[in-house]
Amino acid sequence: MKLLLLFFCSVLFALASANCYAQIFVVTHKNNEFSSLSRNDVTALFLGKKRTLPNGKSALMVDRGIDSKLREDFFYALNKMPLSRLNAYWSRLTFSGRMIPPQEIVQESDVVRVLTENPNALSYVENYPNHPDLRVVLTLKRGNG
Repeated sequence: MKLLLLFFCSVLFALASANCYAQIFVVTHKNNEFSSLSRNDVTALFLGKKRTLPNGKSALMVDRGIDSKLREDFFYALNKMPLSRLNAYWSRLTFSGRMIPPQEIVQESDVVRVLTENPNALSYVENYPNHPDLRVVLTLKRGNG
């Protein structure tokens, strides 16, 4: 009985540990001239404060589902911004007519398709992209930032 309890506790601990250290990958097309981006660059791009990639070309930002857990984890890991604050930020900018938020795509397979078809697109995914046309430019730890 004690052995069974110990086994279940170790399994739960392993699952909790794995979830704490899960990663989010910021990805772009492999043909971009830059191989990495800083947190500040990614933050500025996803908040519309910067509109060009390091190669000088206009960025096509692809965000994930507006209320998705991935989106919430991404912005918190990136700059400690809660989803409520992010949504308020975009509501304010949209209402004032100053800016529109990035395109939203929910399915990871659709995100990969857009990234492979648009060399200047940038997005984030939960699974390491094994697609030959994609490059990881920033890796974030989920939960801990």
